[in-house]
Amino acid sequence: MTERPIALLGTWNTSGEVYSISLSNDGTRLAIATIDRINIVETSTGKCLSYLSEDRIKNVHSVAISPDGCQVVFGSRSSTFYLWDIRSGGAITELLPGHGSGVNCVTLSPDGSHTACGMKNGSIYICMLRPELQVLGPLNRHTGEITSVVFSPNGLYLASGSMDDVQICDAKTGHITCEPLKGHSGWVRSLSYSPDGSCLASASNDRIIRIWDTETRELALVSLKECTKNPLCVAFSPGGRFIASGSVDKTIQIHDALTGQTILGPLYGHTLSVNSVSFSSDSKQLFSCSLDGTVQMWNIQDPCLLDGQLPTSAFSGPVTAIRYSHNGSHVVSGSSNGTICIWNGQTGQTVLGAFHGHIEPVTSLDYSSNDMYVVSASRDGTLRIWGAQDGKDMHGIIQGHSKTIHCVRFSSDGSLIASGSDDGIIRLWDVASGKLKIDLLKENEAIYSVGFSPGGQVVSGSANGTIQVMDQQTGQVVVGPFQGHNSAVCSVDFSSNGSRILSCSYDQSFGVWDAQTGQQVFVFGDCLSEYSRERYLGSFSSDCRFVVSCSQTGVMRIWDAQTGHLIFGPLLAHTSPIHSVQFSPNGLYIVTCSEDHSIRFWAIANLTTILENDGARKPGMHNHELFIIFFL
Repeated sequence: MTERPIALLGTWNTSGEVYSISLSNDGTRLAIATIDRINIVETSTGKCLSYLSEDRIKNVHSVAISPDGCQVVFGSRSSTFYLWDIRSGGAITELLPGHGSGVNCVTLSPDGSHTACGMKNGSIYICMLRPELQVLGPLNRHTGEITSVVFSPNGLYLASGSMDDVQICDAKTGHITCEPLKGHSGWVRSLSYSPDGSCLASASNDRIIRIWDTETRELALVSLKECTKNPLCVAFSPGGRFIASGSVDKTIQIHDALTGQTILGPLYGHTLSVNSVSFSSDSKQLFSCSLDGTVQMWNIQDPCLLDGQLPTSAFSGPVTAIRYSHNGSHVVSGSSNGTICIWNGQTGQTVLGAFHGHIEPVTSLDYSSNDMYVVSASRDGTLRIWGAQDGKDMHGIIQGHSKTIHCVRFSSDGSLIASGSDDGIIRLWDVASGKLKIDLLKENEAIYSVGFSPGGQVVSGSANGTIQVMDQQTGQVVVGPFQGHNSAVCSVDFSSNGSRILSCSYDQSFGVWDAQTGQQVFVFGDCLSEYSRERYLGSFSSDCRFVVSCSQTGVMRIWDAQTGHLIFGPLLAHTSPIHSVQFSPNGLYIVTCSEDHSIRFWAIANLTTILENDGARKPGMHNHELFIIFFL
C-alpha cells in the first residue's frame, strides 16, 4: 500500500544479539549473524532457509553473503575465518587454518571471487576463493585492531578501518595505494563505497561520518555530524544518492550523500544499538539489525526522496479504527481527523473515501453482515451509517449519547447497531431508520466495548472491570457480571460460534469465558497491576483457534485460544500505540492500525502447523517464520 510511504514494515526476532547482516545482490536472501547462530532468511516471507548453530559459530560479529546468495563468509572473535557453501550440503571451509583467531570483520568482493577479513591483532587477510583457495597475508598496515574492511565496486581495492584512520590497498597484491585517510579522532567503525567507487564513507566513534573522494584521497564536500551518539554502521544506497547510518542511540538516519542533509530520521524501532544497515537493490527497503536481538525491515520508498524533501503520509493523522468486511474483500478505516476510507483488502488501493461527517476522531467501525453498510462512532458523541458501495451518509447525524462513543457493532442479522459510551449507556439503534430502539444498560461507568453473539445477545466491557451479557429485546442481563479483571475492560469479542467471549483489560490480562455460564475458561497475559495506562485489544480468529492481542506499546502476540499458550510474539508491529486489530474472515491475515499513521496487513504462515505440533518449534525456527508482511 503506497499510501504509507515510510514505515517499520516488520521485526524478525532471533535467538540473540544480532551483530551483522548481509543482503544478496537480488535482495531475496539475508544472512543474519547472532552471537551463536547464522540464519539465511528469505526476505519476501521471513522464512529461514538455512542455518548454522555449532561451536565455531559462537561469537560471530561479521557475516557476508555472496552475490548469488549461495555462499557465506563469517568470522568469529573467538575462532577464525570460515566459508559456508550452502549449495554443497552446507560444507564449511576454514580459510585461515593456523593463522590465529579473533576476526572482527569480513567482506566479499562484488563478484564473489575474493574475500577478506580484519583481525583483532591488526592483521588483514585476503583470500582468493576460485579456482582454488589462495591466501594473501597477514597484511599489517594498522597499529590497532581492524574494525572494518570493504572491497571497491570493481574489486580492485580493499579499504580498511582501524583506530583513527582508513587505508586502501591493492586487492591483488596487498600493497598500499596511498597515504592513510586521516581526520577521524576515534575508532573507524564502518566503511562503505559508493556504487561507482568514487567515494568512500567512514563512520567513527567521534560521532562523524566522513565522505572521502577516492581519486584525490581528500575529504569530499560533506561530513555528517547529525549523529547524536557513535555511528556504528554506514551504507550507500545502490544509486549512490543516499547514505544510511545506524547508531548507539538506537536510531537510523538516511542522509543525502551530496549535501549531508538528513532526509529521513531518526527512525525509531530498535531498543538497543543498531549494528548494521543494508539497502535492498531497488532502494525501496532498508534492513537493520541490533543488539536487541531483532532484524527490522523499513519501507523507505518515496518519490519525495529524489527531491530531498521530507515524505508525507496520505493519512492526515493516526489511524484510529479498522474493520474487515465480512467477505474479506475490503477494510474500512477511521482516522483522528474524523474521516473514513474503504480499502481493497487484496491490493491496498483506496476504494471509497474519504467520507466526511465526524468532527472528532473516529473511535470504532463495523460492517453490516451483508457488507452493504458501515457504521462509525466518534469522540464527538455521534454515530453515522454509510453506504459501503457509494459512501452515502444514510441518516445523517445519529445522536443520543451525551459523551464519547467508544464502540459500535452490528447485530448478526444486520438490523440493529449497539453502541457504548462514556455516559455509561448501551444503546440499540434501528439500522433502517437510524432511530433509537432501546437502552440496554445504564451504569455509572463508561462502556468501552460491545459485541453481538451469533444468536443476538449483547456483551459489554466496562470501566469498572465487569463483563455482562444482555438480551437484546429486553435489556435484561442474562449472564454475568463476570468477575476476574482488576481494571477496566477495554475490549470484548464473541467467538464466531458464540460459545466463548474474549476480554482484554488494562490489568494487562486477557480472559476467555464460557458465554453460557460466565465462568472463566482461562486467563493469559500478566495481571500485573490494578491499573496501567496501556490499553489492550484482542480478537478471535474465525475458526476460534487463535487469539491475537495488541498493546499500546505497539506489540502484537498470538495465542492458542484453547489453552492460552503463547504461539507467537512479542512482535513490535507498530512504532506507536495500536488502536485496532482483527483477523480476516478467512483467517489468513491480520490487520492492524496505529497512532503511527499506518495500516498494516500481516499474512499468517505456519500457525496451524505450530498448533498441531503442540506449539513445539523445530530447530532453527523463529518468530519471523510465522508472519510475513503482506502490504502497507
